Amino acid sequence: MLSGHGRSFARARVLRVLAIAAVLPVAVFAGPSAAFASITTPVALGVATAIGASGTTITGASWAAKPAHGTPDGISDASLDGFPTDGSTFAVLTTGDVNDAPTANNDPGTGTKLDDFPGLNVRGDKDFDVSILKIDFTVGERMNCLSFDFRFLSEEFGPPTFTSAYNDSFIAELDTPPNTGWKTSGSSIVAPNNFAFDANGHPITILSLGDTSMSAAEADGTTYDGATQILTANSPVTSGAHSLYLSIFDNGDQLYDSAVFLDNLVVGHAADPKVQCVKGAEPKGFDLALAPATGTHPVGGSHTVTATVTDLDGGAVAAGKAVVFAASGANTAAGTGTTNASGQAAFSYTGTAVGTDSISACYDVNGNSACDGGEPFASVEASWTAATSATPLPGANDVILPKTGRPVGVIAGIGGLAVLLGAVAIFLVRRRRVERVIAE
Repeated sequence: MLSGHGRSFARARVLRVLAIAAVLPVAVFAGPSAAFASITTPVALGVATAIGASGTTITGASWAAKPAHGTPDGISDASLDGFPTDGSTFAVLTTGDVNDAPTANNDPGTGTKLDDFPGLNVRGDKDFDVSILKIDFTVGERMNCLSFDFRFLSEEFGPPTFTSAYNDSFIAELDTPPNTGWKTSGSSIVAPNNFAFDANGHPITILSLGDTSMSAAEADGTTYDGATQILTANSPVTSGAHSLYLSIFDNGDQLYDSAVFLDNLVVGHAADPKVQCVKGAEPKGFDLALAPATGTHPVGGSHTVTATVTDLDGGAVAAGKAVVFAASGANTAAGTGTTNASGQAAFSYTGTAVGTDSISACYDVNGNSACDGGEPFASVEASWTAATSATPLPGANDVILPKTGRPVGVIAGIGGLAVLLGAVAIFLVRRRRVERVIAE
């Protein structure tokens, strides 16, 4: 990593080289590719699908903005710096070449290549190499919280005296038309609708502080000099159709690249959304999976869900940890389970009303028997149907028909009436025969 003075000199040197190159003949050099085999560059819908978790209904995707040249964005199906956090793929958005992301960090200024075509300003006067991915999705009736995992990485990482003028950023907006979204003005970023912000309400940038600050250690395994820890962004959401806008851009100039890893886009049900689904970005410490995703039972039956809690390395949490459960909808129920040696805790309840329930569970990290902000949670659904009526037993006055063994009261339709009349006719014929024999 270069010092602030050294990197300032490197930036000036690159600017001079770019100026000279503009008036010289262009030479194209063929060399070994730095691309990593796991990186692919599908259309927008492919990138969006890589971000979406199972059960999230993505209806479409498009690029609201993207540099005209190069391959800044793509997906990976190989593990990189803690990703994927769900499934087998995740998305990578960059301000340079997406194929640089998994390469060794042996270039102090990834993105300074002469063939790097700067993307023009999109929103303001200092944003460059802008990628904005629009993801269209629908939210179910009982769902109320949107969340996704991300990590912001950058070659701009360094002393504040160097980075303050080159404050690359990642921004997430929900249902925000382009003309009312974020904008740049000099080194400032105005983003009133951003919900992936730090503790001070600012976008995630090189200068983010506290739990969202960057460090060299968090960028291990990538080409970047610094990164945040794995973060989760939350936003309340209502049922219906929505659009999520995920933006990354260089701020100040287009030279040193930044990136964001994205995964585990979930639309779920928070038992207490005002506490569990507060806007902002927070560190991700654990994962909680809840199964089965759906279930259907007759009223009076029982439904059981199992929560599995793991750390970010995939290891099970210790036995005896509390998981808080709550069901709401047609039925209400609540309870607390404790994890076993596999990090699993179960919860069962009985449905007494027809309809659908949302069942949520959270890992009670602080042990206060409640679901708090920052504690991982997940939700599933259960449906309850009307109980089927049992076949009635024969009454004292019911006529039992031959072979069927059923009372007259349970026979319905023309076929049943025909059987009844036939049986009566046979009975009458036999009776007359008996009377004739007696008379003779």
